[in-house]
Amino acid sequence: MVEDIYVDGDAYIPFTDVDREVDIFEDDIIAEAEKLRSKEPSIIKIEFRTPTMIIKNGTVVKEIPFSALMKNIMRKLTFIRAYYLQKKPLDLDYVKSVAALAEKVRIDSFLVKDAWINKYSIERRKWERVGPFVKGVIFYKVPKEVYESEYADELYKLLLWGQLLHVGKMATFGAGEYVFEVF
Repeated sequence: MVEDIYVDGDAYIPFTDVDREVDIFEDDIIAEAEKLRSKEPSIIKIEFRTPTMIIKNGTVVKEIPFSALMKNIMRKLTFIRAYYLQKKPLDLDYVKSVAALAEKVRIDSFLVKDAWINKYSIERRKWERVGPFVKGVIFYKVPKEVYESEYADELYKLLLWGQLLHVGKMATFGAGEYVFEVF
């Protein structure tokens, strides 16, 4: 069923499935993170479903380090908290602790390929090829000390948030979508 959403009597967007629940609560993220940690995973598999570009030290990385992914998500959450939720940015000690823990998670194996996005530039009035992005699967090895850490839940919370928000460059264009599993 398609319904129109009205503003001042004018329809401006057709919207389907208006009864669908879309609310995401932080308590749900916390509960899911605790479930993931309780599995004591040794492997995190991340499948980048859309082209993803993470930049580390000014360079696009093909083998995306787990720490770079976590830092990207923390930066995004800090901006969202400050600008949209009027909350304090993430605490610097928290960020440093989580980043240090994320450094211990290493790439075990990966199967990624280069991907490019074509976008139209209104300024230059022409199509441009943007990239390189990566698309594929990366397996990360999680040492025991990581899931035993007091900040382990935080890593899983960040992964869950990143899954919802997307990561990296051009996320607002749909880039940076991923799903993850733990083993």
